[in-house]
Amino acid sequence: MKPATSKILTLALTFGLMNGSAAAHDLWINAMSAGNDGHGGEAALFSAVVTSVGWGHTPMPLSEFLPGARISAYRVIAPAGDILDLPFDAEVNASVSYDLGDATGISLQAGDALMRRLVLHEDAAQGAWRVHLGNPARVFTTWIDADGNRRSAARFVDEIEDPQQIISSAVSVRDATAWWRHGTWQTPEPAGLTFEMLPMTDPTALRAGEALDVQLYWNGAALEAGQLALFTAFGESGAEAAITETGAGAASFSLPEPGAWVLRGMLEVPVAEAGPDYAEFAGRVEAIRFITTQAVTIRP
Repeated sequence: MKPATSKILTLALTFGLMNGSAAAHDLWINAMSAGNDGHGGEAALFSAVVTSVGWGHTPMPLSEFLPGARISAYRVIAPAGDILDLPFDAEVNASVSYDLGDATGISLQAGDALMRRLVLHEDAAQGAWRVHLGNPARVFTTWIDADGNRRSAARFVDEIEDPQQIISSAVSVRDATAWWRHGTWQTPEPAGLTFEMLPMTDPTALRAGEALDVQLYWNGAALEAGQLALFTAFGESGAEAAITETGAGAASFSLPEPGAWVLRGMLEVPVAEAGPDYAEFAGRVEAIRFITTQAVTIRP
């Protein structure tokens, strides 16, 4: 599978606009732990991690509530790639807005960050564990309407009445991961997900200015030379990450400031090569855009 190189300029422009935290929405997942070194107790190996879903513009912990109906998977993945599903309610956050009586100038949103507490004991596999969140395929189109106004909505082009111009239209599939180390760090194995970003170096004890190496995988195999990925990142400090591509689907992220960061990898795949799960989009869009994020916390 080799995505067309003619789309790369378009992707760069699109994601250049998304690079700031004040731009488009991002999906990520947090893994927060007081025992990230994997040595939470004196008597035995013990790790406790609290996970939560992030959605919006601020890397930690979240700025908006993600509707449960837009979650296709919520799970824990062991160092060897074994998958354990976490239970969640798809009706969570179906409605999050409430009135506050006669109050003016204020609105209330009460929702669920889908928080879970995971405890790993001494008999759990040592190495790199991750929590993973999947988002189903979703179309998003930007166009100029018949009156000359710029509009955006979750619609296909053939559902828009009399557009003057179609600016962009794409189906995106998002997922998110966060990692922690239980015991001794070992480079994790891919889980065979459609698109995933694995850390090649330990992300759990990074300090400002240090580099994190990552590798993108497609259906369990490292990307090939013809598969052109795009890497971006944003952090709560607003500083710019230095990103060096080191091979096919491989990159090194140097994160200059402490705090929460979200790293992104993206690959655009022609619909015909995306697999049977996406055949329904043939003729409506040219490609499926796969986006994966990894949330990390950088120490001073």
